[in-house]
Amino acid sequence: TVPQSLIEQLGAYKLAVDEREFKEEQLSTLRVDVCSTETLKRLKDRAGGKRFSKDFEESSLKLEDFCAELDREVKRTPPLIEALENAEIFYEAQYKEVKIVVNAYKTFANRVNNLKKKLDQMKSTLPEHDESPILSPCMDAPSPNGSESPMRQTEVIEVEMSPGDNCAVEDMELSDDEGDADTTHIIEPSPTPTVSISLKLVKAKAAISTSVETPRSKSAASGGGGSVVTSPQALPNLVNIDLGKISSILSSLTSAMKNTGQ
Repeated sequence: TVPQSLIEQLGAYKLAVDEREFKEEQLSTLRVDVCSTETLKRLKDRAGGKRFSKDFEESSLKLEDFCAELDREVKRTPPLIEALENAEIFYEAQYKEVKIVVNAYKTFANRVNNLKKKLDQMKSTLPEHDESPILSPCMDAPSPNGSESPMRQTEVIEVEMSPGDNCAVEDMELSDDEGDADTTHIIEPSPTPTVSISLKLVKAKAAISTSVETPRSKSAASGGGGSVVTSPQALPNLVNIDLGKISSILSSLTSAMKNTGQ
């Protein structure tokens, strides 16, 4: 690939440059200036000539090595230049692709910001709501019992319905003051189906009315005889009659009659 080859060539060129600089520093430490003719004129004896000849050979070798290093550097330069040109083309193409990606992300960021602004505007138009958490019932709370139970607040009373009857009883309540009154009740025809009283309830009410009237009539008849005291007759057996149930049934029938009359 282009990046890897470029990295390798740059590394090799850097090592060559370091080697050249090192050899160039060695040239500065030479004892003999091989380029100076005045040095040759100062030679006077044979011993000085040998020493000069030795230093001259060492300096010439170092100089030749430095020149060879320069030649190698010149040869390595053109491939490096070509690699740099290819890398320039490659990275220009990469830069264009990167610009496309950057522009796409900028466009996406702008869309996100616009959407956020619209959501903020819609949020401001929404009605405020209570963000307080709803308290859940405690797991250890006792269950409702007794009078707290909602099922005890309503009582269901079953009443016999007769589909053939279409008469409604106006008043079926019995009180202590109505004991002497006539047991006849006003019955009005109703155009809609109404609730009828079973035969058992009528017989039970008639028995109660008779038991209340009999002692009073006998006491009134015996009141004109002076001091004659008559023993009260025994009341009929009312053990099997549930007065509370009869009263509750009559109350429910009365409310049903009023509802159907409306």
